Amino acid sequence: AVAAVAIVWGVFLSPQAAIPLAPPAALMLETVLFLGTAAGLLMLGSVVPAAIGSVIWVVHRVAFASLRS
Repeated sequence: AVAAVAIVWGVFLSPQAAIPLAPPAALMLETVLFLGTAAGLLMLGSVVPAAIGSVIWVVHRVAFASLRS
């Protein structure tokens, strides 16, 4: 699963993505990746890391969006 996330990130979401996506599609894919990761952590019983990672991701996205406008 970790390798799949890394491959998807590298191909579609990284700054030097081989197949860059339009911003709305990139945000959707990024959301799926991060929420999927949080869900996986929750299923393993790692509530605190899932919560911390999700909060950090949301704060980052909000800060990034506010700085771009």
